[in-house]
Amino acid sequence: MSHLHCILFTLVLSMVSTDLFALNNQRNQNYIGANLEIKPNAITQLKLPVNSLKGSQLATNQGITIQFKNKGSIDIHTLQANKLEFGETDLRQFPLYIMGLKPFDLESDTIKDKIIKEKNAYQAVKIASFRTENGDGYLIIGNGKSVIYLTDKENESIITKIHIETMSEFDINNLIIKGLI
Repeated sequence: MSHLHCILFTLVLSMVSTDLFALNNQRNQNYIGANLEIKPNAITQLKLPVNSLKGSQLATNQGITIQFKNKGSIDIHTLQANKLEFGETDLRQFPLYIMGLKPFDLESDTIKDKIIKEKNAYQAVKIASFRTENGDGYLIIGNGKSVIYLTDKENESIITKIHIETMSEFDINNLIIKGLI
């Protein structure tokens, strides 16, 4: 009887271990280790691995700037519709206009000019979108300069812009985007 219990225990343990391994493996895909959490506004939460910040410089002015050692820099800004003179326009559509995913049929020349200026600033080589806890993220990778826009499901009058300079696509994905999702 004890031999049978031993076999059953081993069988159950192997089934549980497989399930635990699958859960740990899934959790580890987005695990970034010890991190610094940056919340520049109500819709953005960026977790950066502490080891990536060694030798980095952090500054705050109208936003947050991080100059990573040997990995480029990011500037995080909060864009608000009323400060951009967007009036009642749903700011969550702004990234879609810039990425060319939605034609802008806006009446305001001021808004059109800002969209065209923003679109020309990044010269998209690659675009992508992803989900965050609060909404959607939009990535434009350009030559030397890239940008991430973060929107909120509930708030149409605010988005976050993360301007990225001289950072590889690998670092953008594994350092920035991984810290946003």
